[in-house]
Amino acid sequence: MRFLLADVDEYRYNDYFHYPLLEWNQEKLKIGCEQWIHTKGITEQNCLENLTQIEIRDLFELFHYDMLKVEPTMTKEVSKITFQHKFREEKCYVFCRLKL
Repeated sequence: MRFLLADVDEYRYNDYFHYPLLEWNQEKLKIGCEQWIHTKGITEQNCLENLTQIEIRDLFELFHYDMLKVEPTMTKEVSKITFQHKFREEKCYVFCRLKL
């Protein structure tokens, strides 16, 4: 996760879309990246936590993914968010317990 190691301004300068945008919560991006590198979000049982839907959208935009849809899972307290890569059109999803 280069974002965690780099200076935010340097990262933005070198990014194709100049992400992260200035209005994004940098602290929440770091929290999201740290959870993601510890494989949180891969399953319903080990989902991303303490992030809002907007913060998760920003986190995946940082990796050049657009949010497609948010849907509840069988447990209802966990949501599944589907993303699509801006260039490769690959889809991925993440499980999260959304903070309101």
